[in-house]
Amino acid sequence: MAFFQGSYWRKWDLHIHTPASFHWNGGKRFPDMTGAEKETSLKGIVQKINDSDIAAFCIVDYWTFDGYEELASYVASGRATLKKTVFPGMELRVEAPVNYRLNVQVLLSDKLTKQQRADFKSALRISGSGRGISEEALIEFARSLPPDKAAIHGFTGNYADDPLNLLQLGSQTVEISRESLISAKNEIPKGTCLIILPYDTSDGLEKLDWAAHPCADQYFMRSADIFETRSQSNIDLFLARKSPENEKFFDNFLKTMGGQPKPAVSGSDAHKIQDYGVFPGDKITWIKADPTFEGLRKTLIEPRERTYVGAYPKQLQILDSHPTKFIQSIKINKKAGSTFKEHWFDCEISFNPGLIAIIGNKGNGKSALGETVGLLGKTQNTEAFSFLSDKRFRQTKNNKSSHFEGTIEWASGVKETVSLDKNPDPKSYELVKYIPQNYLERLCNELDSTAETSFDEELRSVIFSHVKDEDRLGKTSLEDLIDYKTTQANKKVEIIKQELNEVTTRLVSLEKKASSDYRTKLEGALAAKQHELDTHDNNKPLEIPKPEASVEQKEKIESLTKKLSEKKEALEKADSLIADTKKELGTINLNISAAQRLISLIDNFERQADSFKADAKPDIETLDLKETDIFTIKLSKESVISKRSSLIKKKTDLEDLLNEEQKNSHVNNKKIIEDELKSIQGQLDAPHKNYEAYLSKMIAWNKTRKDIIGSKEAPESIEYYKFQISSLDNIPKEIEKTRGLATEKAKEIFREKATLAGVYRELYKPVQEFINSDPVAKKQLQLLFNVEIADTGFVDTFFTHVSQGVRGTYCGTEEGRKRLTKLVLDSDLASEDGVAQFIERLLQSLLIDERDGKSKTEVKDIVRKGQSAKSLYDFIYSFDYLKPKYTMGISGKDLHELSPGERGALLLVFYLLVDQDDVPLIIDQPEENLDNQTVYNLLVPCIKEVKKRRQIVVITHNPNLAVVCDAEQVICCSINKQDGHRLEYKSGSIENPTINKLIVDILEGTRPAFDNRGSKYLDKVITH
Repeated sequence: MAFFQGSYWRKWDLHIHTPASFHWNGGKRFPDMTGAEKETSLKGIVQKINDSDIAAFCIVDYWTFDGYEELASYVASGRATLKKTVFPGMELRVEAPVNYRLNVQVLLSDKLTKQQRADFKSALRISGSGRGISEEALIEFARSLPPDKAAIHGFTGNYADDPLNLLQLGSQTVEISRESLISAKNEIPKGTCLIILPYDTSDGLEKLDWAAHPCADQYFMRSADIFETRSQSNIDLFLARKSPENEKFFDNFLKTMGGQPKPAVSGSDAHKIQDYGVFPGDKITWIKADPTFEGLRKTLIEPRERTYVGAYPKQLQILDSHPTKFIQSIKINKKAGSTFKEHWFDCEISFNPGLIAIIGNKGNGKSALGETVGLLGKTQNTEAFSFLSDKRFRQTKNNKSSHFEGTIEWASGVKETVSLDKNPDPKSYELVKYIPQNYLERLCNELDSTAETSFDEELRSVIFSHVKDEDRLGKTSLEDLIDYKTTQANKKVEIIKQELNEVTTRLVSLEKKASSDYRTKLEGALAAKQHELDTHDNNKPLEIPKPEASVEQKEKIESLTKKLSEKKEALEKADSLIADTKKELGTINLNISAAQRLISLIDNFERQADSFKADAKPDIETLDLKETDIFTIKLSKESVISKRSSLIKKKTDLEDLLNEEQKNSHVNNKKIIEDELKSIQGQLDAPHKNYEAYLSKMIAWNKTRKDIIGSKEAPESIEYYKFQISSLDNIPKEIEKTRGLATEKAKEIFREKATLAGVYRELYKPVQEFINSDPVAKKQLQLLFNVEIADTGFVDTFFTHVSQGVRGTYCGTEEGRKRLTKLVLDSDLASEDGVAQFIERLLQSLLIDERDGKSKTEVKDIVRKGQSAKSLYDFIYSFDYLKPKYTMGISGKDLHELSPGERGALLLVFYLLVDQDDVPLIIDQPEENLDNQTVYNLLVPCIKEVKKRRQIVVITHNPNLAVVCDAEQVICCSINKQDGHRLEYKSGSIENPTINKLIVDILEGTRPAFDNRGSKYLDKVITH
């Protein structure tokens, strides 16, 4: 029988009896049957075995192989065809310090000859007498027993007169020596006998007093290859599964057993044909192996992974409930009607639902098969194909792939045929996860970037797969869920950034004032004003004495002087009135602006309120509340609009008063007074006219002098410049205070980002819980998921603001980038204090040229053209470059601390163990760039764990992945280039002799090479 699908979960019944057994409940025993009766019985046995869903049986009649020999002879005669595997076995009893019948079963290879089986039996010796096992010896032993001992076993009266009674009594009471059992095993080829020891089943070892007889207990526990048990707690012990129930004695039990787990099985113990394959308590034995002796022996190596006692293995449950997630078979063939002469593909391969290892020498079609499976599974990674590429099988001028098609069949029965020259529709849903060669290397290279990577996208997808449906809040991706949960925090960040904008505006203004240029300009302006004052003083109008009027002119002059004085007083009042009106107009304009701003604020608030209502509405409706239960917003602009209207009217009135063309306006009245004043002055005589002109010049001169001196509030005056210069002494403190305020705003922003990180942690919590619950992830790999606030491109963006071609810390393209990168790497950007210190150190580096450690620099001088100190500060303080980011680590090391090989291994672990996707996973040479130790320590435990729930296809050269991972199916690839490049694929399990030899030849370099290496390794390295 050939089992091309490899190791598969099948039912095995390793404990059945035939009519050759002394204890048979199904009618006559073979010795008592006629030839016809025996024929009928054997026919019934074969029919029952063939019709059952059991893949393999073992006949374990008491003290004899006769039942197996009868069946083998019957089948060999051609009178029946046996479709299942049946192993020869025997149930016997070995001497032990117990007061009950301690049964032991031996199971032999079905490849042994009849003579070899006879040799095994003939080596068994009855304890005490040393006789071999035969019916005569059993009867003689029974006859030697005193009546009181026979009575203990239910035999009284004239039992000794009946040979059948004596045979039964002898079968129940005789024991063989331990030494003879060892001798019997030595009579047959090594490795062809397995000892199955009942533990909690009929007459099992569990009742042996291990405390009183530790030597016997250890002998049986270690000599047994397989244990028969129906107790789950005992199954856990034999398979070395520690639990709260057994943890107190687990280590001692395992040590007694020899330190390694052993298979646990449960047989039917059928003593009549109709009970074959009927397991008590539904404790069915399932073995994942070919139904061969070699397959059974593999359970000794991988007992936990290859044996199961119960109703149905979990892997088969997964397969039955998700048939669309498991590939049933792949068929690749030439298209009908093709005239293409080369053979290439003509194969159909059944796929195992577990781990499939595709192996073969270089250039023998491994990737061809793997890529075809990926293509049929609609992978979007077709650009990474090496065989199905335009350089090889899809060459433009000679597109061989156009002559071939592939058909994928799923366990659900769904089939799809695809031409090998057609890539999947980019919009199609991937039915497999295909990881091509060099894919992980590319991801590893991307990880050195602070920008978004393909792996970040993959990571979010996997995290979302762990979020429970009820926690997804109706969202279809992690991005949508994060956006939903962080909307308000992001809005708050924007509000703080608006506040920060005002602070940085003031900071830039202060820094401008603190510059040496600014002081120089002020001092220069003051000197110019002082020079202007000196010049003005030197140009004081020449004093003209007040003339004396003649007697005849005195009365007229006095009258005109009086009128002039009155007009001057009126003119002064007019100037004052105009000044007051202008001042009032300024106040009115300010009030109108305030009213307009208030109206705009109300409008903006109304928009914000509408937005708030719209945002809150879904949540309010979800909670079955009303808006009025939450908020009441009442806004009114009427009073402000009314006030603005009255102010505008007042403004119009005031502007009219300042309009020279407006009759009776203040300006118009002033002009009238000025005209009247000129008219009066025109009536004066020449001396008095000159004197009046002098007085006017002095008034103007004094006013100009007063304006030049000015006040600290009067721009461009001496006192103003003096005040500005004196104020510069306080600028450093103001700058320090403003920078501190900017840092506080930045810390507020960081706290909000920390809140966002908390949301991220909440969402990845199920992933970490999964890791903590998975022994491989937590204990062996120490896998760690985390969220950190990470730099997402500070250095690159910084140099879009800062020039590296001017004097300063970051001058020089390479040197400047190196300095800044070191500053970032040396900083703790994941804590509030850390980012504050980062800003402080960064600002210091912008103000001092750290290349010499003393030269001062100014921010405005180092920014690029088109940028400003303001834009640079907004970038630094706003922390737009800091974002919450998911990270991974292994064995206490963060992803970025790992070597390229370790990174690749971690990414593979991620895809294998953490990824909850359940579609088939196809990995082309995952061992690439990994050493064998890493493969064994990291990948092997992951693959062995994941293959329990997911179909995995691995294209590999590494025996650790194919053999140590105990691949359920191995597909061996070869190509016959002389026969039209015919690709051949041989498939089967590791225990399949043909496949096993190919594995050794391909992965180990032939058996002699393997044995040569093995012979040179020390069993144990001794160090001194």
